[in-house]
Amino acid sequence: MSSSSSQSQLSLLGSSAVSPPPTHRADEKRVEVPEPAPAKRQLAPMLQQYVDYKKRYPEHVLLFQVGDFYEVFFEDALIAAELLDIRLTSRDKNSPDPVPMCGVPIHALEEYLPKLLAQGRSCAVVSQVEDARERKGMVRRELTRIVTPGVRFEGDGLQEKRSNFLAAVLVGQRGLGAVSLSDVSTGDLRLIELESEDEVVDYLERVQPVEVVLPVALDGVRQNHREGWLRRVRQAVGQFECHVVVRPFAEISPVEMLKRVQNCVTAEGIDPVLTDEAGGMSSESAAALLAALSYVEEISTESRPRFARLQVEQPIRQLVVDAATRRNLELFETRLDGNRKNSLLARLDATRTSMGARLLREWLTAPSAELDVICARHDCLDELLQGEHVEQIRTVLSSVRDVERLLSRVLSGRANPRDLKGLEESFRELPALGALLGSMQNRLGRELHSRFDDLADVWERLSSTLVEDPPVRVNEGGIIREGFHPQVDEFRRMSQNSKSVLVELETRERSRLGIGSGLRVRYNNVFGYFIEVTKTHLGKIPAEYERKQTLVNAERFVTPELKELEVAVLSARSRQSDLERELFFELREEVVAAAARIQRVSRVLAEVDVLSALADVARRRRFVRPEMNTGTGTTVLSGRHPVVEAVVGEHNFVPNDIALDTDRQRFAVLTGPNMGGKSTYLRQIGIIQLLAQIGSFVPAERAELGVVDRIFTRIGAGDDITRGDSTFMVEMREVTSIVRKATSRSLVLIDEVGRGTATTDGLAIATAIAEWMHECVGCRTVFATHFHELTSLPERLAGAFCISVGVVEREAESDVIFTHRIEPGAADRSYGIEVARLAGLPEALLRRAAEVLRELDEQPSSTSPCRGEARTAGEAPAFSRQTQEVLDRVRNWHPETMTPLQALAELDSVRRLLTGSET
Repeated sequence: MSSSSSQSQLSLLGSSAVSPPPTHRADEKRVEVPEPAPAKRQLAPMLQQYVDYKKRYPEHVLLFQVGDFYEVFFEDALIAAELLDIRLTSRDKNSPDPVPMCGVPIHALEEYLPKLLAQGRSCAVVSQVEDARERKGMVRRELTRIVTPGVRFEGDGLQEKRSNFLAAVLVGQRGLGAVSLSDVSTGDLRLIELESEDEVVDYLERVQPVEVVLPVALDGVRQNHREGWLRRVRQAVGQFECHVVVRPFAEISPVEMLKRVQNCVTAEGIDPVLTDEAGGMSSESAAALLAALSYVEEISTESRPRFARLQVEQPIRQLVVDAATRRNLELFETRLDGNRKNSLLARLDATRTSMGARLLREWLTAPSAELDVICARHDCLDELLQGEHVEQIRTVLSSVRDVERLLSRVLSGRANPRDLKGLEESFRELPALGALLGSMQNRLGRELHSRFDDLADVWERLSSTLVEDPPVRVNEGGIIREGFHPQVDEFRRMSQNSKSVLVELETRERSRLGIGSGLRVRYNNVFGYFIEVTKTHLGKIPAEYERKQTLVNAERFVTPELKELEVAVLSARSRQSDLERELFFELREEVVAAAARIQRVSRVLAEVDVLSALADVARRRRFVRPEMNTGTGTTVLSGRHPVVEAVVGEHNFVPNDIALDTDRQRFAVLTGPNMGGKSTYLRQIGIIQLLAQIGSFVPAERAELGVVDRIFTRIGAGDDITRGDSTFMVEMREVTSIVRKATSRSLVLIDEVGRGTATTDGLAIATAIAEWMHECVGCRTVFATHFHELTSLPERLAGAFCISVGVVEREAESDVIFTHRIEPGAADRSYGIEVARLAGLPEALLRRAAEVLRELDEQPSSTSPCRGEARTAGEAPAFSRQTQEVLDRVRNWHPETMTPLQALAELDSVRRLLTGSET
């Protein structure tokens, strides 16, 4: 990272710690906390206690324990009842000012808490810390937990296969941006510097944090949240589920920040870039990192957060895949219904561990742009597929738990005995995996083996200390393995043998006193151990028996011997539990001492998991190794869309070729009918390039690909009602991003630009965009369109050429067959009426549409702007206004995405146009 030359540019409010939270929500809706006024009735003591806590934590939904329930009152009750779908009631219903309330049982808290978090709400939990039955007056309550979307540990509804990032964001006066990411569930802390606001927004859209911390004050001036980069960041994160909080950012020197980092990250876990004299961090980075750590500390009430590593990311090494491209390529969910099952990730994820699944998602989000890295991964997959390594590795990994999140629990002091047992069981498999890695000959395999550590000493310590099935709670005892500690064994023997000792005492006393079954040695929590004798035998009781309790039919006694035995037994149990707890904490600290080693191994495990999963997919799905180079060409023979192929079946999918080269054929104009497969073809090209650059093999017979720096897609569009944008505006925003950011090394895939406006406007815009991409950008582009005028582009643009989707017309049956095969040359028509027939539109309507189409075809065509000509002044338009409107409507029909109701509405609109009832 660059050294800080911009520290003088950045004057931030506060000391070296972030100030307490402001008393308003991040969405700028003030949370009203009721203030008892003289005119109102006095609040009950319990409600006053609730109000006092709410004033301290105004940003959080406050869950307040009242007996066996966690109750929520006032405005929070309205929020919680709606989000949790639980009954809203009120306290003091008959009063003139009842208090809204709702609640959930204590045992159901872990079920409802994640639901609030998933909807962007942070929660504060206040619990009773004493038994209400044993106290007169107000029960003492304390804050026991704060959980926010971005600061939560295992057990708080975390998704196993997805990182849970909190981001702190700052952009300095010269535009230099800094983002600090933290995931307390995995102990992952990251820092990245970006050159502009655009890069900051792109990065946030890529990593999609679940919570963002933004500055409420800069340079001593409270910021307007509608101003500049803050507004852009808020708009960006508003496109996905992200909770926004504001805090004053504090100024801190990079040197001081590094010292503070060393208190929460082990020295071995800090990226060497930060400690290198030539590196360091900027003041923006220092402030963002401080804000992230301070917010985590603010929320982590139970323990001080600790992280396994602090990594500096280098954006130049990554292929940029923006939010629109991730959405259009359906990397993580389908566009139509948000279905994750048919996303690329779902079809590609054959990982065996949660760590591997998270890393695979990360690779898909940010593929590599370095040829060496890409080829190293391909070499590794090659070797894995040559032998039996894949199945052997996957078998070993099947027994590995989520080491990253278990380690994070250890570092935060939250790990219980079963968590450590999970680490022990995972480490048990490491020697076998180390042997497999050691036998690999490829460069990446050797590099992974060099970073690998079988943690034999840590495993031995855990294995020799813990029992096979330890309890969850530390205070329960039964944690330490027999033979590990002599004193624990002795206490355990005394505790376990107490029953036989008591039976022996009972038998001896019965024989000595001649009472038989009328004497029994018993125990309860009130009196401890005692001897119970029926009243018929009271005359035989010796003097050393001390009366303790009289019952209807018996008397209870204690003896000096029984008292000594009780002290020994109970003391043994207590001392055993105390000693086991002490030994467990010592063991946990030993794991903390090995945290840097464990974290490195967890990263190796994740990488090996992803690579073996990609190899497994390649073998099962007939993927091939792509030939990668630094050129600017894209050649794919018999390429396939891996998701569509999986859905329709391998034998039903039609593979296709693509050949692009910036020196000769860099701009493909793709025409053909709706439902012909153009969108699938475009997505297929993008997915093959992306798969190749994450290090995967690709679905094709052969592929030769030049590394790209960005993939842009504009495929399909819809209204964005949250921003008030029409379909056309959404489309233009996406195209604007492409035009501004694409370079000669980018891959651009555009589908039907200009369809959301009048035909002439759309054609003009599409033509200008095509010319710009060809002449000014010069990158590899596939441009799908229904504007057949664009098929003349190759006549004047040297790098343009036409391809189309094949169609077979069957005159006898009066229908067409879409072959889904991409062929050289342009299509002469779009077959809209035929597609409408397939969609089930009435035949009478289709006949009328055919008549209108013939009339349109017979009219003189307007001169195509593609030929550089324009209509002369005063020349009559080619179509009447009514005919032009009908044509616009029909051209913009997309039956494959229309619902029956939408289709009927469109038909009725056309009918009214034709009959003159719509003007």
